[in-house]
Amino acid sequence: MTGLHGDRIKVRLTAPPVDDKANDHLLRFLAGEFGVAQRDVALLAGHKSRRKTVVVREPKRVPDWLAEIRDSAAE
Repeated sequence: MTGLHGDRIKVRLTAPPVDDKANDHLLRFLAGEFGVAQRDVALLAGHKSRRKTVVVREPKRVPDWLAEIRDSAAE
């Protein structure tokens, strides 16, 4: 996670955007960050775009970077 980009969270990936490798990498990353199985993270929109909409079902934890963003937005 690299920070905010407007009202979105910016994530930098090392996987190439070929054959859904970048999307798979993103979903694995988010699953690990939220403490859920990869099947509990779904890409809702933006399959071929840089801007994506993702849902995490029943997250087990809130990553530190998200808590920091949430806290700074509340100030």
